[in-house]
Amino acid sequence: MLAAPIPVRENSSVAVHLARMRAEVRDLIRQRVDRGIKDGDVRPDADAPAIALFYSAVLHGLSIQSRDGVALPGLQQTVDGAMAAWDSLAAPAASAAPTASVAEPTGGTFGEPEG
Repeated sequence: MLAAPIPVRENSSVAVHLARMRAEVRDLIRQRVDRGIKDGDVRPDADAPAIALFYSAVLHGLSIQSRDGVALPGLQQTVDGAMAAWDSLAAPAASAAPTASVAEPTGGTFGEPEG
C-alpha cells in the first residue's frame, strides 16, 4: 500500500524523490511558522519544527485518504481537528482574534465515496 516510500533497490529513486518532496513541504510550513513568530502571529515559544511535522503529517494523510476515496465531509473533519490544535500549538497567548467561519465544502471526491 505504501511501498513507494520504502527505499528498496527496485524503487529507491522513487522513495528518495518522495522523501525530498515531503521534506520540502515540511520545510515550507516551518518557514511560514518561523515568519509568524517573527511577525507576532505565532507565539514566540512555539516549536516551529514540531508544528511543521504535525501539519505536514496531516496534509500527507489527507492526500492518502482522499486518494482512497474518503468523502469530503470526512476530510473536512480531519482539517477541523488539525485547526483546533492550532491554538494550543501556536496561537499567541493574548490572541483574541475571532475564529473564521468555515465555508461549506464545494469539491467532490476521488474514487468511490464512502458508503
